[in-house]
Amino acid sequence: SDLRMEPEGYGSVLDRYFLSSNGVAVLIDDSVPLHVGISSEKLCLKAWYDRFPFPNPDNAQPTLNYSLCVGADVKTVHKYVVQNVLPKVNGTNSVPDTRQMQFPRWSTWPYLSSAMNSTTVTNYATNIVNNTLPRSVMDIGDMYSTKYGNFDFDPSRFPDPAGLVSQLKQQQFEVSLWVHPFANYDSTTFVEGLRAGHWVNSAKGNAPGIVKW
Repeated sequence: SDLRMEPEGYGSVLDRYFLSSNGVAVLIDDSVPLHVGISSEKLCLKAWYDRFPFPNPDNAQPTLNYSLCVGADVKTVHKYVVQNVLPKVNGTNSVPDTRQMQFPRWSTWPYLSSAMNSTTVTNYATNIVNNTLPRSVMDIGDMYSTKYGNFDFDPSRFPDPAGLVSQLKQQQFEVSLWVHPFANYDSTTFVEGLRAGHWVNSAKGNAPGIVKW
């Protein structure tokens, strides 16, 4: 089978690390334009830019760089790779905060909807804390900005966004913002993108493609 042709057969989270029951590990460099094939007997690796989703603007030749790690058994090899190899390959910040996997992420949108401002968000977070509910992230959702596409806080709703984020962190929340790959036509982001030619044009090619949302 081929990972590119049948990605659903391999799960939604993949790393360039393969471990066999014979105590052999294969780690492929992140720079490789990797294609993978797996059968009952073979692991096939190929470095190939053609039809590969990543760009190759310099027309570089693909190189298949990989490392092999061999040990007495699968447990020994995996323990060594996790402790000594993967941290160097992925970097110290590659693993997300484990609290985000253990505890709920709270979102303002279902509870506050359009009635969102510094006071309502603060009260929402305080209620969660006072009820001793587990928490990891406060997701500040829709309506925090002036227009869709502008990622600055609306000063009439959030006069001190830095202070709000600081307070949420003191309450043991990480903070995230709702973002989107589009912009209102009357936003400053739309105007900036229009001047710079960043927007996808309509079928006629003479203006940005505008759709109703």
